[in-house]
Amino acid sequence: MNFIMDDFHVGSSCNETFDDHSGNIQNLVWRLENDIIHTYNSFDESKEALHFYEKALSILESSTSPLVDIDNIRIVCLDRIATIHQRNDNFESALGYLIRGLNVMHRKEIIPRVIANKMRHIGLVHMTLGNYNLALTSFNDALIILQSDSIDPNDREIKLTLRRIDEAKEALESTTHA
Repeated sequence: MNFIMDDFHVGSSCNETFDDHSGNIQNLVWRLENDIIHTYNSFDESKEALHFYEKALSILESSTSPLVDIDNIRIVCLDRIATIHQRNDNFESALGYLIRGLNVMHRKEIIPRVIANKMRHIGLVHMTLGNYNLALTSFNDALIILQSDSIDPNDREIKLTLRRIDEAKEALESTTHA
């Protein structure tokens, strides 16, 4: 029983400390995110950049208190790792990191258009891999989100997604008739 009370006091103490210093912690998290974003530019496809983002992601996921929200930093790392893999023609790896990023975005309740853009990106990687059914699913899911988010029938993102859906259908038909 004493053990339970001690755990309760420790937990309460941690929460109070976090509440008292949350502005400082949030400032540190913002600075860390800024540093991670600017350490390598988003077009760097080097092994050093890949190693940096993989290491940063590993440290963040294994060493960060659940009281500290690092999801934005996690999304940056996952996106950069996916981009590096994609530019180096490691599409399966890129796809895995894109999907992990999408899962974090869903949990974080990111702006619907950003999620739709990520889903479209996932669809394009599926197209590259020849997974036309999965690409079609990704594009259709992106379209649903965009249509629920827009009242403009001439929305550029919707038109682009519809074009991608047509491309996936054509590719799917050509593989079924071959």
